[in-house]
This record gives sequence, structure tokens and C-alpha cells, in this order.
Amino acid sequence: MHQEDHTMAMRFSDTNEWEEDWFITMSGEYQHLWKYIKDKCDVAGVWKPNVAMFQAITKFNVSLDSFLKKVNGGKLRIIVLENGRWFIPGFIKFQYFNKQQEFELLLNNPLHKSLYQSLNTNSVDLGAVRGLIAVCQPSKDKDKVKDKKKELVISYCFNEEEFKKVFNEWICFRKEKKKPLTQLSVDKQMDFLAGYTVQEACQIIEESIRNGWQGLFPLKKINNGISRKQTVTDSAAAVNAAFDDLIGSLDAEMRGRG
Repeated sequence: MHQEDHTMAMRFSDTNEWEEDWFITMSGEYQHLWKYIKDKCDVAGVWKPNVAMFQAITKFNVSLDSFLKKVNGGKLRIIVLENGRWFIPGFIKFQYFNKQQEFELLLNNPLHKSLYQSLNTNSVDLGAVRGLIAVCQPSKDKDKVKDKKKELVISYCFNEEEFKKVFNEWICFRKEKKKPLTQLSVDKQMDFLAGYTVQEACQIIEESIRNGWQGLFPLKKINNGISRKQTVTDSAAAVNAAFDDLIGSLDAEMRGRG
């Protein structure tokens, strides 16, 4: 008789969430969806959105876009991957390394290997995995060779000195945070940044440094494709122009009285 393996169904649950504002202020539907995602995601915290299944089981009607805004309020708890799947940055650390501030994935360990395979298959930026500091490959004599001790080989996607300077600042920032970049992470980040202009790539890196993020993320676009920075700049220009018009009107009025 075939015996099903229910090992993956047994997971830790963070009971402290019931005392955190971001969670208790969400509607019951969204609280259930958050729990559902953590229960149904794969071993590494990657979930393929299936809102129809959730709604069929719970009878709740939810909006994934609205949910993302709620759950990521104040902290990035879900990252939407390029393949459309969702990734929980803190899932691996909470489930398998909860008593450690940092951890490594040892690829001669079956569980660690399965975690890495999922991350790699879904093109997850390893820098976004909370707590992960290195991926270690076993050598022929079965000793652990740590990527973090190897010198990074950087193939810059842009030759401009401005970009190289900003990316090197990113490397130093990650080291200062005790979250050094791995070779795989650097390679994937270069592939990601290559899809932007030099100026946009620099802006992406600088935004992550400024906000203390561990990964690099697409620029947010609002107002029919106009970037937030451009919108703020245009708004400031409009305010300055209105102020100049007001001063000019007052000056003309004062001269008229004179």
C-alpha cells in the first residue's frame, strides 16, 4: 500500500503575527490568504498564485493587487518574481534556520539542495533571501568550499565608470550589512540591471542602499508610466512656478498702489 509523505505539510507558524499591527489591521480574508500562501508555497517559500482555488476553499473574494499592498506595508514580505510566482523572503530562515541570525546553504545537504534548486529555478535573487550569506559547494574531498571566501568575478553589464562605482558601493553596502553578495547573486543582478539604462540601473542600486534593502527591485512606475522621481520633480517645479506668479502679482499690485 502506497503511503503518502505529508512531511512538507508540517510547518512552523508565527504566532507573534497576531500581535503585529500590519497583520491584525488586515481584513479576515487577507489574513486567511497570508496563512494560505505560507501553507501552500513550496519548500523555499515560492507560491504560484491560484486565487480561484483559495476562493473556492474559503468562499472569500480577494484582490491580489490589494493584498500585496496590504501585506507589504512597512516591510517587504512578498516579492513578485519575473515568472509571475510569489516569493516570501523570510520563509526559509523562519522555517529552517530560526535560531540563527545568518545561514549558509550546503549543496551536499539534500534539504539545502532542494531549497537552492527552487530558488535557482524561479530566478530568485539570492540577496533577497533573508539571512542567507553563502551557498557552499562540496569539493572532491568533501570539504566545504565557501563562496563567501572566493573573490567575486564581476562582468559589468555597463562599462560606464559611474555604474561601476555605484555597483561597487552596493557590494560594500552588503558587506557592511554582513550580507555579502555571492557570485550567483552578482551574475543574476547584472542580468537584471542590463534591462535598464545606465541611469536607471544606478537609480535602482542607490534606492536599495538608501532604503537598506538586501535586493535590487524594478523601478516603481506611477501616473501612466511616469516615474515617482519625475512626478515629484514636476510637482516641485509647478509649485515653484505658482509661487513666482504669486510674488509677481503682489509686486505689481504694490507698484500700482505707489
